[in-house]
Amino acid sequence: MKKLYFLVLLPIMACLTLILPTFAFAQDQVDITKNETREGMQLITANKIDIAGTIKGDIFAIGQDITISGVVEGNIFIASSMITIKNEAKITGSAFFVGQKINLAGVIEGTTYSASSNLKTAADFNSKREFNFVTKDADLNGIFERKVNGSSENIILNGQYNGDILLKTKYLTYEPNLDVKGQIKYYAPYQALIKENNGQSAIIIGGEDYNHIPLPTFWQKFSAQIGTKILGLIYLLIIGFLWLWLWRERYNTIKTNLKERLWPALGWGAVILLLLPTAFLILAFSIIGLPLALILLGFVIFWAYLSTIIVGGLLGDFIMNLLNNDSDKYPYLSLLIGVLVLIVLFSVPIIGWIFKLFSIIVAFGVMAVARKEILGLKF
Repeated sequence: MKKLYFLVLLPIMACLTLILPTFAFAQDQVDITKNETREGMQLITANKIDIAGTIKGDIFAIGQDITISGVVEGNIFIASSMITIKNEAKITGSAFFVGQKINLAGVIEGTTYSASSNLKTAADFNSKREFNFVTKDADLNGIFERKVNGSSENIILNGQYNGDILLKTKYLTYEPNLDVKGQIKYYAPYQALIKENNGQSAIIIGGEDYNHIPLPTFWQKFSAQIGTKILGLIYLLIIGFLWLWLWRERYNTIKTNLKERLWPALGWGAVILLLLPTAFLILAFSIIGLPLALILLGFVIFWAYLSTIIVGGLLGDFIMNLLNNDSDKYPYLSLLIGVLVLIVLFSVPIIGWIFKLFSIIVAFGVMAVARKEILGLKF
C-alpha cells in the first residue's frame, strides 16, 4: 500500500515542483514599445506579448497572444495560440512559429517554418527565402521570393511566387490573381480548382502549364526514400555496434531485464511519455526552466532515436530464436536483423506509427525497469 501511495504522490510532487518557477516568473503581459530598443537574446513568457520596438538579437517567446509590429534583427522562435506579424514588422533572420492561428504580414528575410491549425498570409507579406508550413487550412497571399513547401488539408494560393511550389493537400484552389514564375507540384486526390474573375485566371509557370501528381503508393514512397532509410540504418547500426562492443555486458543485462519485465516496462513507458509534454510546457513557461526544457527535449529526442536499437535488439533475438540460432553467439547479426525489420515496419502506411510509438514507450520504460543498469554505465 505504501508503494501505491508513493507512485500516486510522486508525479503530483514532481509537477508541483515544476510549477513553482512558473508562478514566480510568468507575467500577464509584456509590452516592448515602439521607441524601445533591446539588445541581446530575449526570453519572454507571458499571456500577452506585444513587440513594437526594436530587438537586436534572437527572440524566444511563449504565450497565449503574441504580436510583432517592430523590427527583429535576429531569429524568432514563437509558440502561442495566436501569432500575429503585422505589416510594419521586419524580421531579418529565420522565423519558427508553432501556434493554433497564425497571421503573417510584413517582411521575413530568413527561412520560415510554421506549424498551426490555421495559417493566413496577407497581401503585403514578403517572404525573402524558403517558406515551409504544416497546417489544416492555409490561405496564402503576398510575395514569396523562394521555394514554398507545404502540407495542408485545404490550400488557397494567391499572390506572387517567384520560385517553385511543392504541396501535399486534399483541396487546392488557385485565385485569379495568382502569379507563379516557377512550377507547382502537388500531391492531391483532386485536381486543383482554378478560379476566374472577368476572364482573368491564375498565371502559372509563365503561362505554360502545371504539374498534377497523384498520391504515391507505399512502395513508391518507400523506394523514393530508400537512400535516406539506408543512411539512417547505417547510423543506427554504427551506434548499436559501438554499444555492443564497448558495453556488451551492460547491454545484455538491460535486454534481459526488459525481456523479463516487458509489461512493467510498457506501463512505465506510457506514464513517462504522458508526463513528458506536461513537464516540458511547465518548464518552458519560466525563464529559469527554459534551458532545462530544451535539455529535456534534447534528451527525449536522443532516447527516442535509441529506441530503435533497444527494441531492434529484442526483436532480433526473437527472430534468431525462431530460426534456431543463438543470438548471444551472433549479437551483431541479431541487432542488424531487428533494426532492419523495425525500419520496414515503421514505413508501413497507417499503422507504421503504432510500431514507432510502441518502440518509444518500451525505450522509456527501460529507464524505469532497468534504471540501476543504465545509471551504472561507465563511459
